[in-house]
Amino acid sequence: MIFVILTCLRVWMGSNTTISSAQAQIPDSGMQRKLLLEEVKRSTEILQDIRRILSTQTLKVRIEGADNTRTDNKHGR
Repeated sequence: MIFVILTCLRVWMGSNTTISSAQAQIPDSGMQRKLLLEEVKRSTEILQDIRRILSTQTLKVRIEGADNTRTDNKHGR
């Protein structure tokens, strides 16, 4: 019972000052931002290339797979 009372008092009065709290730090946030911006630039260049190809060229599309239905079946589907 005494232990419960002491624990409640410690919680109510605040944390123990001898225990240091963990502080998360990003090792090199500037480098991480630089790498992120480089990836964004590369992605933007790729998307611009895809956009250029789609707007200037004709593409041939061939669909394969089990989803294809035959046009000569009995129900006309």
